[in-house]
Amino acid sequence: MTKILAVVNGKGGVGKTTTTVTLSECLSTRQRKIILIDAEPQQSATEWLDRCDVPFDYSQSVNLSELKNLKSLQGYDLALIDTPPSPSRDSPELLAVVQVADFILLPTSPDWMDIQPLVKTIQSVVAPARKQYCVLLVLVDPHSRNNKGIFPEVAETQNSLSDLGIPCLKNFVRRYRDLPEAHAIGKIVTQLETKRAKNAIADYKGVSRELQRKWSL
Repeated sequence: MTKILAVVNGKGGVGKTTTTVTLSECLSTRQRKIILIDAEPQQSATEWLDRCDVPFDYSQSVNLSELKNLKSLQGYDLALIDTPPSPSRDSPELLAVVQVADFILLPTSPDWMDIQPLVKTIQSVVAPARKQYCVLLVLVDPHSRNNKGIFPEVAETQNSLSDLGIPCLKNFVRRYRDLPEAHAIGKIVTQLETKRAKNAIADYKGVSRELQRKWSL
């Protein structure tokens, strides 16, 4: 049976599509067949992937009944769903994705203005569904590391989420220009060879390894 990993955040501009696409690439192997489901009406992932050469399949599915029936999907080991931003936490699309998912990944920046609405979504929608979930910190300032090698904003946010009983991945993704630039030229960051791209690739590979350990993907 296909395992379903939904990448969820009600807010736009928090790296959700970039995370879904890049993790699909990092998790793809000869032994693991992956499909990315683009559930965004704007078709951001589809338009991006139409210009790329990628080792996984992708399909658009914005119909509510299709989202509800994803459990019947066959022929794949893992499906990653790029979900649309939701104007409200009780949107039918968000509820359908949460119900069908086996695992839920919630990418967000460490900015408390982004964390606050995400916490409300977790408490009102994700946690009550009793699904395995965790937060992934993205868009972290790569220059914010102190002389002890610690990113204070990451540590502070992880501790705050922990105090609320919300699990957060230890690995995080720094903000590099190469991520949006790769999108602009029809590539995934894993297909670039700049130094910053290699750092971004290392971040996402660290995330993918942690997810595989955590959820046996």
